[in-house]
Amino acid sequence: MSLFVDLSPSAGDGRPLDLLDIKYDLARAGIRALLEEELVRAIESCEAEKKPLRRILAAQGTPPIPPREGRVEILVPLQTSLATDSDDDEAIDYREKGEIPSVSPGELLAILHPPIPGEAGRDIYGREIAPVRPRSAVLTAGSGVLSDDGIHFVAETWGQPHLEGTALSVRPVLTIQGDVDYSTGNIRFDGSVTVTGNVREGFLVQAAFDIAIGGYVESATLHAGRDVRIRGGLLGEKTRVDAGGSLRVRFVEGATLYVDGSILVESHILHGTVRSCDSIRVKGRKGILAGDVSALRRIDAQSAGSPMSSRTRLQVGENFRLRSQVDALDGEIRSLEKNLEKVTKTIHDISTKIFSKGGPLLPVAFTQKLRSILDQYALQKKRLNIMKEKKASMESLLLQETRKGIIAIRHVLRPGVIIEIQRTFIEITQEERFVSFALNPDDLTISRSSYA
Repeated sequence: MSLFVDLSPSAGDGRPLDLLDIKYDLARAGIRALLEEELVRAIESCEAEKKPLRRILAAQGTPPIPPREGRVEILVPLQTSLATDSDDDEAIDYREKGEIPSVSPGELLAILHPPIPGEAGRDIYGREIAPVRPRSAVLTAGSGVLSDDGIHFVAETWGQPHLEGTALSVRPVLTIQGDVDYSTGNIRFDGSVTVTGNVREGFLVQAAFDIAIGGYVESATLHAGRDVRIRGGLLGEKTRVDAGGSLRVRFVEGATLYVDGSILVESHILHGTVRSCDSIRVKGRKGILAGDVSALRRIDAQSAGSPMSSRTRLQVGENFRLRSQVDALDGEIRSLEKNLEKVTKTIHDISTKIFSKGGPLLPVAFTQKLRSILDQYALQKKRLNIMKEKKASMESLLLQETRKGIIAIRHVLRPGVIIEIQRTFIEITQEERFVSFALNPDDLTISRSSYA
């Protein structure tokens, strides 16, 4: 709010303009917020130039300082980030739709900033002008979110952050309605994933915890930190499942499975590679028609083999994860041994030249280099011995686990099936029924008994 005055200079013997007179008149009108310096300059100018002045700012109020509204600061993405664009069409993977946001326990998700009040102002009459009352923002902690002070909101579990209205929550399960295909892209999530439909060819579903598929998985890949449940089947040689927990599926045809826990197949296994660090059970009457099936503890099926003479191999007693580590370590050992053989030959050749004819024939710097090579050789030799000891320990553990395995066929075992326990093989030459196989601890041969 402002007040403007018009000034007219004195004429003749008239009384010149005076600040005190103006202040007195304005005070009688109740004006308080005078701008005395501006008025003095205007009066002096008006009298000096003998020209009237119009709309001189004489009083001005102080406006209120506006408040700061309350606000919610979200610190994590709530939407799927878009995949990076590329100018090269051949480089674009249309299966990649971007990263699905996920959080971990203890992660700060949001801050609720309270409103900050404004400051009062004054009008030209000296009256207070109250500031506008600030509005508060609202944020509540939904499921999976904690807030001890109502200001800081923290994730309580792994999952996908979600804001619905004023409620911030973390959903531990990401649900895909329908199929995983080009409309969804590959799925990677630090929680559990549920797909109500199928997983189409070439796509990936990766979850830190569990995966549940309502339909089929065809020529696709599943990676789960824990359990996998598939209401349909696994189809295709390109289908791969890697699970840190257990697997339950209707049937397996051509897929490759690596499962740390138990595997339950409702119907049958036809071709493919099936590995379990626990047990494998096939409930259906078709049983294991063909394929390479291996479990640490037990294989239990209604039947095994096929009249079509398809290859069927049943193996128990081997931890495939540990075996893979042993094989990898064995490869490293062989590679290191080859390198050491080359170094040994080099050392021998150089030493022969240096110490032939009773004295060194090469410069001192070269002999120093030889000493350095010898030091490195000693370190590599020590590393090789450590690796061999580790391999021996792992192989001993493999041997202990092997003696516990059982293969049990509840109905029919057909000719051509290979039974393997502790790298000992037998081939079934005639049909057998209600039979079990285990390792004889006395002579380490495979023994038969009735189904158990």
